[in-house]
Amino acid sequence: MPYLTGMPGLLAPQSPAASMAHPAPLATTGRIVYVSSTRPGRGDDNVGDDPSRPKATTQAALRASRANRGDMIALMPAHAETLRVAGAIDVNVAGVSIFGLGFGADRPRYTFEGNTAASILFSAASCRMYNIIGVPGIADLSNPFDVTGNDCALNIEWQDASATLDARRAIRATSANRLAFKLKYLGFTNTRNVLNAIQLNGCTHVDIDIDAYGYAWSSWVEFVTAQSYNVKVKGRLYTSEVVDGSHNVSDTVGDSTWHADIFDVAAGVRLLGGSGRALYEAWRGTTSMLSVLGALGVTNLSEDIDELTEKVDSLEEALHDVIE
Repeated sequence: MPYLTGMPGLLAPQSPAASMAHPAPLATTGRIVYVSSTRPGRGDDNVGDDPSRPKATTQAALRASRANRGDMIALMPAHAETLRVAGAIDVNVAGVSIFGLGFGADRPRYTFEGNTAASILFSAASCRMYNIIGVPGIADLSNPFDVTGNDCALNIEWQDASATLDARRAIRATSANRLAFKLKYLGFTNTRNVLNAIQLNGCTHVDIDIDAYGYAWSSWVEFVTAQSYNVKVKGRLYTSEVVDGSHNVSDTVGDSTWHADIFDVAAGVRLLGGSGRALYEAWRGTTSMLSVLGALGVTNLSEDIDELTEKVDSLEEALHDVIE
């Protein structure tokens, strides 16, 4: 018989899109497997259903999970793992959710090192990962969080270690549909290797919420190789010394369909646009409008509005006198 379990302090979003803003208290008909790299009594031979005897690794918890039953993996505060090969963790159990417990520096942490392809692979459908920190232990990482399964959601923070110890990107998604990514990217303004924070290759129906600081050589969100469709990007982005909006979102492959609502911190403006009207051109459009106003003699818009208001008031008084 299915049973209901709850974990105070965790959040369980009901769908990838809704997960960004409207989480609900966690409850599941599946089982919960605890994981800790620091708790005494830990071990991958443990059942993992008791936080005093957790499993030691995420992969062991996945082996103990069942598909499409609502199973959840709880990474305990200060849990840490070092991943050295591609697919070092393969999230291959459909419908499983991986939650990090803890706040700030106590959040679970994955370090990727030893191989530029070191990664967590999300190969199964309907999987989620939340409240996790990723850090590089080697420069030029290609795709530490690698998504190929449909209906997956990630809510993570990426922290570059230095301007030279950084990744090409944090998240790569390939040929996957109905995805939701919430990413906080903490980079450096003089970075050497970062090309983008999120790269999409042939994906459809993707919601992206991104807060990024540093420098991306290409753009923070980039579409490559095969067109991506119905991509929505929102967020707050700072790209060092770039004030024309050109490093926010780019469609390298061409003919993707997307929309973005971005506050560009370096430019100090909100940018709206997409595949129909690029963000860069929208920024230029704002500048062009100011130029047109200047050419018409509108050099101080607020003073001109005040003057026009005074004229309208005077006209109203004159009309009132005529009517009387």
